Amino acid sequence: PFSICRLAIKYNELPHAFEIAKYIKDKGYSLIINLMGVSLLSDSELIEVGQLANLELEALYFADSYGALTPNITKQITSILSQFISNVVIHTHDNLGLAFANCLASIEEGANYVDGTVLGMGRGVGNVKTEQLLTYFQYTEGKYNCTPIQKLISKWMIPLQQKYKWGFTHNYMVSGLKHIHPLYTQTLQASYLNSQRIEDILMSID
Repeated sequence: PFSICRLAIKYNELPHAFEIAKYIKDKGYSLIINLMGVSLLSDSELIEVGQLANLELEALYFADSYGALTPNITKQITSILSQFISNVVIHTHDNLGLAFANCLASIEEGANYVDGTVLGMGRGVGNVKTEQLLTYFQYTEGKYNCTPIQKLISKWMIPLQQKYKWGFTHNYMVSGLKHIHPLYTQTLQASYLNSQRIEDILMSID
């Protein structure tokens, strides 16, 4: 039913990744690897990850799982991974309000693909907004037409956002700065705790 398999890994799972990836490739599937928690990795660790390109990947994703990246760091990560594979993909979370800027920085440094979601729909604070990227490229490069997606947003996405309540909060920003997984913050926000108590808890985590 599918031809491409995506394998999501963390850095400490690299040895397993090589083993699992070989199994997937031997079964005849094309392979994409999605590296999670990239903001916690050093340059030397990223270079180790780059060795995965020897598996003849379709693409190598790097995911800003904690929403902690800044444009300068994003460019550096893209530059390192681009040394090993031509198809580099960025997946951003918008905890710091920098998802859009990080995408542009990664594209400038050679990323071939960018993940986006309509109205930023995603876990916690959400992802870079597809319509934001489309609008930018429509007005800077004459690509795309944003009218259809705006109709989609008005009819379907705004009601969904009101129901499921993804989007920016101060506590999601704190969790991004401290590299705390958004699911933890999301759980706290769904509890009886007020915003200040949630911030106190997040700030107490080392």
